[in-house]
Amino acid sequence: MKEKDFVTIINNSIKATGGCAYKIPDIPGYHKENKCPVCQSVVNNFRFTGKKPFDNIAVLYPYAWYIEVKYSRGICGFSEKILKPHQKENLLKIRDNADDHGTVMPVVIYGCYIPRKVKRIYIFHINYVVENKVSKKQLINDLPYIHIQKTEYRKKVKGQMKWVKEDLFNANEMMKAIIM
Repeated sequence: MKEKDFVTIINNSIKATGGCAYKIPDIPGYHKENKCPVCQSVVNNFRFTGKKPFDNIAVLYPYAWYIEVKYSRGICGFSEKILKPHQKENLLKIRDNADDHGTVMPVVIYGCYIPRKVKRIYIFHINYVVENKVSKKQLINDLPYIHIQKTEYRKKVKGQMKWVKEDLFNANEMMKAIIM
């Protein structure tokens, strides 16, 4: 399982509970391959690579979610260094420009996966990520998480509604599990 698989699980879970979710596509960068004149090894000259502000945008009434997804194969601690500077900056801008109703959620969703044992997500508000360092012990014992499990639900496949079985979590639990 990779980070993109967790993004798919998040999107499918939100859609299955009546919300809408959109993964911001990666921005293709222009690069040109050159050979080094001395050793003839290939050198990549990146002229332009765009930066996307975060991974996902989702709406699950009454909240708007701005999501950066991080993934770990196993359970390990992390700090704000897990975010790239532009990701942190964009999530903080969203927090600063949000209204006072508390319906805008700039979050980091941290997915942990251990094959045949653990599939869980932790949802951290950007304030918590910036102000705290999260240890492995906290993740295992103290912090709330949402368990991902195989779930059967109806989904539109090639224009027809069909029953499918996929890894999902109850997206309605997102507000209960958010770590502020």
